Amino acid sequence: MPTTAEDFALHAWGDESYREDPGADPLYLLGAVVADPTMCEDLRDQLRTVQREAVEDLQERYAKAKTPANSRTLQKARRKLHWHDIKDDRKGSAVELIASFDMLHVIVVAAPVAPKKQERARRLCLEQLSWRLDGIGVSCLFLESRSEGQNQRDRNLVESLRGRQAFPPGLRLEHVHPSDEPMVWVPDQVLGAVGAEERGDRQYVERIGLIDRVPIDL
Repeated sequence: MPTTAEDFALHAWGDESYREDPGADPLYLLGAVVADPTMCEDLRDQLRTVQREAVEDLQERYAKAKTPANSRTLQKARRKLHWHDIKDDRKGSAVELIASFDMLHVIVVAAPVAPKKQERARRLCLEQLSWRLDGIGVSCLFLESRSEGQNQRDRNLVESLRGRQAFPPGLRLEHVHPSDEPMVWVPDQVLGAVGAEERGDRQYVERIGLIDRVPIDL
């Protein structure tokens, strides 16, 4: 049955990043990719392929170095496609893949953020991101799951904001594990590309194209 205007919905998948680069203010970034949820399965499959290749790269790297594999790094790489664990050419492949799909990228950037103030920055960024997403018709935001205590803090924040009418009433917030939902790998890659840009390497953000950036001065 064809999708009608009443049936159409947009979802968003989000991830966070914290950056401390020499000579620059520390940044907290909360990014999200917005897409039609009915059109994402092919992207998920292709992301899983890139992830498997990235894990093979790591295993080959350890074998060539004749050193024991770092089990923690490998475990993380098997859970998600993580920007900091993949080779530059693999980053390029991931970015080209992401750029080939019809999606919108939104990043809220808070600065300066001291390391112990990341949760405060997250709260402010989440509030700003929620209204940005609501404005383009997103009905559900899936954030990468952290610890249960941290997830509960997100839920408590949303409840508190709703009580003050400071969170969109039509936006639902859920947490998903990265091993179960490859769509949260997309903002990880986009945030990584933005981090590379902060260090002077623009090749990745230029391939991605338009990124809606929302600054917050702290």
